[in-house]
This record gives sequence, C-alpha cells and structure tokens, in this order.
Amino acid sequence: MKILQIILILFIAIPYGYTEVPRMVNFQGRLTDLAGSPLTGDYSIKFRIYDTFTGGVARWAEIQPVSVSNGLFNVNLGSVTAIPLELFDGSSRWLELEMSNDTLSPRQQLLASPYAYYSENSNRLGGYTYNNYITTFTV
Repeated sequence: MKILQIILILFIAIPYGYTEVPRMVNFQGRLTDLAGSPLTGDYSIKFRIYDTFTGGVARWAEIQPVSVSNGLFNVNLGSVTAIPLELFDGSSRWLELEMSNDTLSPRQQLLASPYAYYSENSNRLGGYTYNNYITTFTV
C-alpha cells in the first residue's frame, strides 16, 4: 500500500514541475584583454537588454559573478533578476555587457532558438486565451 501511495504522489507531482517555462536565457561568451589574450578569473559582469543597437534605455539588467576560464564563460540571464515575460514580444533585442565600468561592444542581438518558432503558434489564437476555445455542454 505504501508503494502505491508513493507512486500516486509522483504521478500527481511530476506534471506540476513542468508547467512553467524557465524565465532564463543561456548566454555564452568569450572575454579577452585588449591584446586579444583570453582572460581567466572571477569577474562581476553587468548584463543589460536594450531594444536598440545603440543608445536607448535598458529594458532589463542584472549583475552576476562570472567565472571565466581561458576566456570562456557561461551564464543564465535572469537567474538574479527575473526577465519580464513581456520583454520578448517579437521585437528585436540587444544584449550589452559591462565589466569594470567598461562597456563591451558592440551589443549582441538576441535571436530566437528553434523552439521559439513553435511558441509563435500561440499568437495564432487571435488574442484569446485557451478558455475561449473550450465549450462545455450540459445534459
């Protein structure tokens, strides 16, 4: 009986773990000094997302401690400050990095992942929620 209860709890709990899309964006980069030599060490990097290639006001920002090895690093943007869902509305977005009060340039355009094309299908609901497409019948 105890095993049946554990299995039942797992079947109930598992679907809830997959109901929300992680609100983070994986980003990998390479840092070098002015001579082009790769950096190694721990750095504090400020990440900002803009809606323009130059100028403008940051739509989102966070500072992360980043470990760099032979110039390479990997971060999950949004792990410190949540990225608002409305930030990615289909418009172009640009990522800027700042390290030691130096802005690294040029800004990098954020592009869609293959799965984002699939989510574009949600726009085909015509602005309605799924509830507008559910019909209930009473007998």
